[in-house]
Amino acid sequence: MTPETHKTRLNERLDEIASLIAERDLNDRDLISVAHYWLEKIKLFSLFTKHPGFDEERE
Repeated sequence: MTPETHKTRLNERLDEIASLIAERDLNDRDLISVAHYWLEKIKLFSLFTKHPGFDEERE
């Protein structure tokens, strides 16, 4: 998957979650939970994907 595809998919997911949040009356605790979930998801995504510019390093 190309970096642009990754960005597009992530933006689509963020748009979906933003729509879901906008449709609901969430309290602060729920918003914090949603934010925590997405930050963890982004961290894991970044740990398990590699920018093609690093391919030559073969880590």
